[in-house]
Amino acid sequence: METKIKLLKNVDIFSSLYDEHLTLFAKIANYKCYDKDEVILRQNDTENQSLFLIANGQVKVFISGIDDTEVTLAVLNKGEFVGEMSLIDSDPRSASVKAVQKSELLVIRRDDFLNELKKNSKLAMILLIEISQRLRKMDQKLASLELMSVYGKITTTLMDIVKEKGTHTCLTDGTDVNVIYNCPSQQQIADMSGATKEAVSNAISYLQRKEFIAFSGNDLYVFKNPVLN
Repeated sequence: METKIKLLKNVDIFSSLYDEHLTLFAKIANYKCYDKDEVILRQNDTENQSLFLIANGQVKVFISGIDDTEVTLAVLNKGEFVGEMSLIDSDPRSASVKAVQKSELLVIRRDDFLNELKKNSKLAMILLIEISQRLRKMDQKLASLELMSVYGKITTTLMDIVKEKGTHTCLTDGTDVNVIYNCPSQQQIADMSGATKEAVSNAISYLQRKEFIAFSGNDLYVFKNPVLN
């Protein structure tokens, strides 16, 4: 139970709830494991109406194009969540989700979720605000990508990742830097920005030469905003 509560606290929509409320959600949440590349949710599905919290592993959210190519909308890691929209409106899934690696998810079913939601008006308001903000960010991202060059798409995608997952810190020499720990792969960045992996590789090489960014293992250090410079 304690592990479930700790995981729920990491999720934005639950962050302001008291432990007594989190305990109620923890009681109705169940763990489920998925193998690498196993589909968790399918686009347009109306049956699997649940909220998924990532306990361990990594998943990606994507949509399928006309020629069945996958367009990645987001790559989610431990502590993040997906599926909240179907809990509220029960409409078909707007995107598919599959495991990037072997993953363990904490699942809350819609019926159980709504029963608890009816008991807590504060929680209902928090959820509405969070969902509205996520939809607004997605709309802005889609509108911006249509107008940008390939380089602009890639750099903006990197900056979006910094905003969502970056950690601000200061190096020993006093330099301010944002760090993306376990940065998405070049292929994942390509999928998220609508570019090719080769284009991402070229853009990253350029940004490194200009000292906008640097890598240390899988961690990306961002020194300047290449969109603004």
